[in-house]
Amino acid sequence: MFSTSEQGDRVVRDGIAIPAQNIDPGFYTVLVRHARSPSPWQDPKVTSAGWVLHVRSGELLLCGLGYLTKWTPDHPRHRRIAVPPGWYEAEVRGHLLDPDDAAYEFVLSGPTGARPTFHAHLDHGLNLIDND
Repeated sequence: MFSTSEQGDRVVRDGIAIPAQNIDPGFYTVLVRHARSPSPWQDPKVTSAGWVLHVRSGELLLCGLGYLTKWTPDHPRHRRIAVPPGWYEAEVRGHLLDPDDAAYEFVLSGPTGARPTFHAHLDHGLNLIDND
């Protein structure tokens, strides 16, 4: 439903979720940081900016899309991160650290009381491996 319908696009535009699409299966380091904090990595291989995120509860939930189809709030594979409530603009950056190691960072600007303008590309993929 989230990946094949207008409802999925609405969820993203409303700041409920940020999709990390077209990522090869595997294990990745994931970092959520504020834009004022320095990144541990330089020169991302892929970036996707203009996402909007609305935090109400004071925490973010990181999980794969498949976990949303059979929702279990306290699933042991979900990762929760404390983030102050408010509206954020977000950029996703993907880093290929070496052939066997990669990382994604979610860079948040905010919080603000006003909703930022959504200008991300919904079909932008974040695959780090060129599949020519």
